Amino acid sequence: MNTIYAEYNMYHNSIDIYTSAGYMLLYILMELCRCGWMLKIP
Repeated sequence: MNTIYAEYNMYHNSIDIYTSAGYMLLYILMELCRCGWMLKIP
């Protein structure tokens, strides 16, 4: 079972998402809002 942890990075206006495997995915909020996407983690 993988664990997902997300935190808001106010310095880069982004959400940093970490998994238990140690990988980091970077989602830029301005791009998500501009495209109308909602970030959902099941």
